[in-house]
Amino acid sequence: MNLDTKEGFEEAKEWTARFIAQINEGGVWGVPRSNSGYQLWHETKKYQCVAGGEECIERVLEALGYESLGGKTLEIEVGINE
Repeated sequence: MNLDTKEGFEEAKEWTARFIAQINEGGVWGVPRSNSGYQLWHETKKYQCVAGGEECIERVLEALGYESLGGKTLEIEVGINE
């Protein structure tokens, strides 16, 4: 999906809305590609980045009417055995 095009951004919004609807109230969406996590509250349409963070995800969440509660509350460090 190319978020820089109208069609791509609309597709991202539709996909994200379907995906996050499966997450329980207060649940966390883990995003492996960036080691990010977002806690979501559907009733109040709020979210909080709890690890990492991706600007593109936050743009889409905000386009869906979600409001950020601010910065990260938890840092997750992922490493590969050396």
